[in-house]
Amino acid sequence: MRGRTYRGVWLLAAILAVTPARLSAQSGGGGGGQYAPADPVVPLPYGSTRPEDGGFYTWGRVLLYRQSNPLRQQTVAVRGLFAYDTGGQTITQVIQNFIPAVNGVLPPINPAFQQPDTSFDTGPLPPGSAGSQVIGGVQTTISQVPVIVDGTIVIVSQAEITGRFVLQLIDVQLPGLFDQPGFIGSNEVALDVDQLRTRAPYQPGLELGVGWKFRDGSSLSFGWKYLTETQYRAGATLAPPAQFQDPKMNPGTFLENTYLFSPVYNFPPEYAGADYKVNVNPGQNITDIPPTFANPGVINVFPQTVFGIWNGASIMTLSFRQWFQQYEISYREPIWETETYRVNGIVGPRYVWFWEKFKWVTTSLGQNQDATISSADILGGFNTQGPQNVGIYSNITSNRMYGVHVGCEQEWYLGHGFAIQLKTEAALFLDSAKEKAKYETAAKYLGLPTNKRTKVEWAVVPELEANLGLMWYPTEYVQIYAGYDFMAFFNTRASPRPIDFDYSNLNPRWTHVNRVVDGWNAGIAFTF
Repeated sequence: MRGRTYRGVWLLAAILAVTPARLSAQSGGGGGGQYAPADPVVPLPYGSTRPEDGGFYTWGRVLLYRQSNPLRQQTVAVRGLFAYDTGGQTITQVIQNFIPAVNGVLPPINPAFQQPDTSFDTGPLPPGSAGSQVIGGVQTTISQVPVIVDGTIVIVSQAEITGRFVLQLIDVQLPGLFDQPGFIGSNEVALDVDQLRTRAPYQPGLELGVGWKFRDGSSLSFGWKYLTETQYRAGATLAPPAQFQDPKMNPGTFLENTYLFSPVYNFPPEYAGADYKVNVNPGQNITDIPPTFANPGVINVFPQTVFGIWNGASIMTLSFRQWFQQYEISYREPIWETETYRVNGIVGPRYVWFWEKFKWVTTSLGQNQDATISSADILGGFNTQGPQNVGIYSNITSNRMYGVHVGCEQEWYLGHGFAIQLKTEAALFLDSAKEKAKYETAAKYLGLPTNKRTKVEWAVVPELEANLGLMWYPTEYVQIYAGYDFMAFFNTRASPRPIDFDYSNLNPRWTHVNRVVDGWNAGIAFTF
């Protein structure tokens, strides 16, 4: 009996010796089993038969975000113009003037301004007649005086000098729009920085990332987020709004409200603008003036009555551009996990870049001295007299922020492949803000003067971020996501009122502002 027992033990030992060490479907030491393929099987090169070993994964999302606009109200231009050295509308002309004699003595003649008027000579009076006669510009009165000669009454003519007629050169001040220097126009606001804040558009963007998952469930990933450029635009031209209820908003009696004025000052003469922006009425016709002197009837037209590109301008445009980028490296560490819930910790470096540019372009259109436009100077129907009459002002702010982000990622499984994810993060940055403002003309190739102010300022910028979304796992190794993202940055730099009207002492005010970036995103992730 004991022999049979020994024979049975040896038989069992022999069977075990030729049997595989593990019969489990799970992989392990010496294991010959493999992870079952995904169901359904998709003919794409993703997934793994050993998911517990970790591996490479990637994701991509489309973004539809919006950024806060830091600009605030600042008046740029009003309707009207400022007339400088005008002197009124002056006409030099010749007039006839009578200067009476004093005690029978004729007044002297100044050859520079006066000469005897011979055009009205009447010649001598007939004998025996009485009256006034003009000879050589001298008026003489002939009177008949009764005289008794030899007891007979005789009428005798007696001459008396009464004065001199002269032709005199004088300056006549004609009434007109530019008689007195000063501002002319309704002074109504035509252009304001606040017009660049009339809308808050969503801008498309893209997020891409790659990562590696380790055997212990942790992972390391790199992500890039980019938003396309947002543009805001506003402008004012020589066509003001016509409102019958408010006559001040009409073009004006002299079309003075078709001009735009901005109080830029301390600029060099190269920024004077077009010579003749206004048309001065010629006044009296030359043919009506006696051709006694050379060049009678000269018109004094001042080429820089309206001085400066930004004074009496015809077109002004504003633009504001901004865009956003973010790079980050994230390390995820599992903290807690159940069948329906898990939470991960997140930490890593992050780089964020906000870039903004404000631009103001002013065009000063001109004309010829006689209010005509030469065909050689026509550009699109207007005499611009060159790009040197186009003034450009720009203000650029670039926030480059370097920091670290930490956060918590939670996920609740709902069933049927759906889950809710909530990710909350905080970050702290060192902001290197580069700020630049510049005045220039469109004729950069002519070497005209420019003025620029550039500086770099540093600040500490905190950030808070929250992301809530819905995930769907249609099959293993594939994740589809859609959600809402909110990011708030505190203490960044910006120029809410970007224009400094002092050309020579350019120093616009940059200040601390808070920013918000939020919007919707959707994407897909694959595990390989």
